[in-house]
Amino acid sequence: MAATSPSTGRGIPSRRDFLGLAAWSAAALAMPKKASAAESAVEAPPVLPLPPLPYSYTALEPVIDEETMKLHHDKHFATYTKTLNAALAQLAVTQRDLLPKDLSTTNAVTVAALVSSLKQIKDEKVRSTIRNHGGGYLNHLLYFSTLRPMREKNAPKAGSKIEAALISSFGSVEAFKQELIDKSMSQFGSGWGWLYYDGSAQKLKVSNTPNQDTPVMESVNNICLFGIDVWEHAYYLRRKNDRGAYVKAIFDLVDWDTVEAMYTAHV
Repeated sequence: MAATSPSTGRGIPSRRDFLGLAAWSAAALAMPKKASAAESAVEAPPVLPLPPLPYSYTALEPVIDEETMKLHHDKHFATYTKTLNAALAQLAVTQRDLLPKDLSTTNAVTVAALVSSLKQIKDEKVRSTIRNHGGGYLNHLLYFSTLRPMREKNAPKAGSKIEAALISSFGSVEAFKQELIDKSMSQFGSGWGWLYYDGSAQKLKVSNTPNQDTPVMESVNNICLFGIDVWEHAYYLRRKNDRGAYVKAIFDLVDWDTVEAMYTAHV
């Protein structure tokens, strides 16, 4: 049974919708023009949606349990969304030029542009909030959209572009998996392990980041393709302190079709 949005009750968007949101940097360098005072005075502040899950709460069993999915999506992701919206409303007043002319078009691409240009945000509190909660919004948008129900021997399709790129960058798909596992395990405390495309170097890379930081904060040319959330809220209810079991098992859930689509859209 498909899940619905806990906040709106609407049905699940297609993966095409999620891809459109997750392709963060396509327009990240095109900062919008400043609106007039009159325009700013009449417009409502931007509101980003909490996207509903593209599958049921139980769909990722036994790797990720139903209670964890509800907590992770309906509480944590929802909090990042709500707090980010409050920060964007403040930014609409203090630095309107950093947001789209039409605030109704504010979306994940706008947020990606902001988190890759944090130094442009003058208010320290707003800057910190957008770093933490804007990063959290983008990271969880990607996380939930690149998982799917468990498949045995889950791997990129033989002969696919993403398989070829993984082999070219890491030597083999298994070598890539081990490197991402190592990065995820070595992240001290809360954070993420990443597979991303470095557009400047034109190759796939893996890294880890603390808290809700993301490779796009380092460069708008970094395209995140898959992220492993190693905050304890992502696994602790079932795995307790066994991060390793969760990190290894999550590869059974990777939606390689979605990863492939995002990769091919940027190479």
